[in-house]
Amino acid sequence: MNCERQRHNPMDVIKAMWPHADISHISYDPTLRRDRSKKVYSIKRGSTHDGTLGFTHELFDQILAPVLLKRSCHANDSARLLGSTDVKYVIGDIRHAVVYGMVRLPCSETTKYPGLRERMRMPVYAEPVENKNGTN
Repeated sequence: MNCERQRHNPMDVIKAMWPHADISHISYDPTLRRDRSKKVYSIKRGSTHDGTLGFTHELFDQILAPVLLKRSCHANDSARLLGSTDVKYVIGDIRHAVVYGMVRLPCSETTKYPGLRERMRMPVYAEPVENKNGTN
């Protein structure tokens, strides 16, 4: 099996996939890493497929859509974000790992086919925006 690892700037990916999307609530920090003490979490997605580029685009969509649509937060932080009127995100590089070879595709549990397994991970920090009365 062959393996390949890449890093993608998520802002470039967003601009390529959704050129007219409002990204004013998202900032990019290439040094951001998962850190539980600072409530930086990771959005992780993966898939096994035959190599069709559409599946890779779907993974990028699954990684980025929760942040674009403001529907993502740390599991232990949902109460803090619940009372806020808005949320701002800081996101880091998308780490993209691809393993090529004979894999079990979703079409068969018993037979291996030429294909690949892809995994993506992106660190995220969600910060609530204060209400006008000064509370979160």
